[in-house]
Amino acid sequence: MNEERISSPYQYGNSDKNFIKDLENLDVVMDENLLKIETIDGYDRITEIRLSTANYNESLDSIPNTMSKLKYLKRLFIWNIKTTDESFPEIICDIKSLQMLVIKNVSIYNIQPSVVNLSQLERLEITGSNIKSLPANIGLLKRLTSLNISHNKISEVLTDIFDLNSINRLWLSHNKITELPDQFMNLKNLQLLNVSNNKISILPHTIFKLERLVILNASHNKLKEIKHIGKLNSIEELNLEYNGISRIPKSIRNLSKLKKIILNNNSVSSIPNEIGMCTNLRSVGIMNNNLSTIPNDISKLKKLNSLNITGNPIIRGLIDDKLVRWLLKGEKMYDLYTHADISLY
Repeated sequence: MNEERISSPYQYGNSDKNFIKDLENLDVVMDENLLKIETIDGYDRITEIRLSTANYNESLDSIPNTMSKLKYLKRLFIWNIKTTDESFPEIICDIKSLQMLVIKNVSIYNIQPSVVNLSQLERLEITGSNIKSLPANIGLLKRLTSLNISHNKISEVLTDIFDLNSINRLWLSHNKITELPDQFMNLKNLQLLNVSNNKISILPHTIFKLERLVILNASHNKLKEIKHIGKLNSIEELNLEYNGISRIPKSIRNLSKLKKIILNNNSVSSIPNEIGMCTNLRSVGIMNNNLSTIPNDISKLKKLNSLNITGNPIIRGLIDDKLVRWLLKGEKMYDLYTHADISLY
């Protein structure tokens, strides 16, 4: 794949029009020369463009209308740009061939309903903006498999999002969400869900009916319990740190595919013996909780190579000597961190 990078007015001009006939990818630093780029021979055949500014304080009144002429453009990346009216660039919605649209750190407050004109769109990522909601017709993007609207100002998740039946990756992190709707069961293909860094106190029971969910990140919220966690039969990575969880349910034994669990900075006082049935578990992070001991059945986790119990009030006398030997044996445990003294001597 041939690639030419145009990032300054000194890299192209009238005499250079024909030197990129096979151009496919284009990097553009947005300045006064952006409006001249369409004069380059082959511009209309570009399949990928990455737009940025050298200085975030610079702004562009509008993305040039000629962008709509890019009939073969599949991937468009825009970042670190200020717009005058702080709205979603309408012209983008006319690029019907787009399959991937990534907008980062661009000062926009809304997404135009006409975004659904991008019927070929498979990945939509708008992060680090000021968006408060998605358009009500977002569910019409039937080809969409990945949606990332993290680091915005969204307080409510509209139910229209659950019409995106093809979605397998969804990021809603770093927003102002306090409640999640019950319609999660409609996202039957969902494999990754990130709702971290919000103000969520309860995970709807429908999340635990997502049979293909592999990664769940609900860290940095206000969760108090995870009583339905044992229903996530396909889960491999579970991050629930920085919540108010006090109990790990015995149903954790059902998570036979679980490889990594992070429960740091909660209020967990004990680990159930049933954790020993999570035979694929490789990493456990449960530092800064209220643990006084470690269950013997942890020794059944033959694949475990990282256990972090730093910052727990561990009482040495409550831990079986055989378990201590197993924990300290390098072949079984590579990283055992604790403020408590669990040595044999």
